[in-house]
Amino acid sequence: DAVIREAENYAGETADSVFIGGGTPSFLPEGEMRRLVEGVACSIGIAPGAEFTIEANPNSLTPQKAREYAALGANRLSLGLQAVQPELLERIGRIHTYADFLRALEAAQAAGFSNISADIMYALPGQTLAQAEETARTVAALPLSHISAYALKLEKGTPMYGMKQPDEELDRAMFHGIRAILEKAGFARYEISNFAKPGRECAHNIKYWTLKDYVGLGAAAHSCYQGARFSNEDRLDSYIEGMAKKGTGRITYVKRSEYDRIFEKIMLET
Repeated sequence: DAVIREAENYAGETADSVFIGGGTPSFLPEGEMRRLVEGVACSIGIAPGAEFTIEANPNSLTPQKAREYAALGANRLSLGLQAVQPELLERIGRIHTYADFLRALEAAQAAGFSNISADIMYALPGQTLAQAEETARTVAALPLSHISAYALKLEKGTPMYGMKQPDEELDRAMFHGIRAILEKAGFARYEISNFAKPGRECAHNIKYWTLKDYVGLGAAAHSCYQGARFSNEDRLDSYIEGMAKKGTGRITYVKRSEYDRIFEKIMLET
């Protein structure tokens, strides 16, 4: 309800890309995604042919949900695998298995999705170079169009903080090994952590790197819009309270100066 209300602040705008994620959208019960998308679309239109991505976890994407997403106009799915080894998935607190991932991939294909991405991670606690490369080799052989490979960063205050990770030398070896495997399989690296088959680069992701406007809705969402960068409350309860009382969950707002624009162009576009 809060996200739908926040969208009203941008009434009349049209999105040429949509990305529902940065969390676990597939956790929503059947029917709730429809309520969310249709509610937001009352204010922000979706352009014909727009790339429309929904993120999903293997343990919560069902065939019914995959069909619901397709019926809403979603044409791209991003599945969070992270690793194929069960001991690594358990160590980082994931509740799915590689078999769950394969079932989710099958459900996505059955619903009509042909543009499917998978997230994998390296520099996991206790992970070996061989394990990182095995994960990359395994996913590269699947019917995927895009693969994201992220290095794990442990933040203070999180349950995993303090776990021993691979050192910098091994971290770099994992990255270079993963890149070589994916590029050999036809996935070109087009951004720091992202690899895609030709023509399957994530259009929404590219917006961040080419300084195009984007609007973030929801808790902890960030935006770059009309010459400013701003962000919402991190805490879900604070965001909902802000929307209810003030009509906004925003906590930061910075107008981009000429220096900011030049700095960002150098940092992001070169």
